[in-house]
Amino acid sequence: MTMLAEIFLLKLEALLRVAAIDRRASDPRFVPIAMPRS
Repeated sequence: MTMLAEIFLLKLEALLRVAAIDRRASDPRFVPIAMPRS
């Protein structure tokens, strides 16, 4: 895998994780089971 692709995937993963956390925070029904790794 090239370095560029690796960086792109890492950024994409980070964006998806942030989006998932935002969605959970805005959903009052969501009960966190485990804290995300920081």
